[in-house]
Amino acid sequence: MSPGLPGDVYEVSVNASTAYYGYFPATIIFEFTKGNMESKFLIGRFLSAVASSRLAEDLAPTSRYIPYQRNLVKTSIINEEDGVPPDRSITYSLEKNIPLGHFPPPSFLRNGIRNGLFSSKSFDSKERSLLISPLGFDNYHEKFHLLLHLEEIQMEIDIRKYDREEQTMEKDPRDKHLLILDNYKDSKML
Repeated sequence: MSPGLPGDVYEVSVNASTAYYGYFPATIIFEFTKGNMESKFLIGRFLSAVASSRLAEDLAPTSRYIPYQRNLVKTSIINEEDGVPPDRSITYSLEKNIPLGHFPPPSFLRNGIRNGLFSSKSFDSKERSLLISPLGFDNYHEKFHLLLHLEEIQMEIDIRKYDREEQTMEKDPRDKHLLILDNYKDSKML
């Protein structure tokens, strides 16, 4: 290689391999010497490499994370209306022997979530310690009971994101038993 002159450009290729997936930062130092090794200088560069798998790409987030929003928790009015059962239920001949009861989450959990019970590290509660503790034979009943109630509260909050007011529904031209809601893109949900 001939001695370099000011302004010369050289292409350097760097290859690396890893047995693991993840983010790998690396610092590379190039040492340049001139002639008899008395005159030398260094150039440093910071490189980073990412090794990922197809599974990691499939599990990647599909939208940006939106943190918990207090204004989504509203009181709701339940209005049940009789509908048209699906065709497959006509041949359903089993009887309901045990009707399921209504098991709403405890109000102290709802209030605790609104007040930041589980986000505050300084607040020490039975529920918080139960969530942090590892699952075992002695606590699995209480832990799953708590997790199911928390999941139901979170589902209610998530469903509120899709509330629509004063929207009209039209009959489906292909099936007269179905109604169609014009589902428009809401910038708050993206």
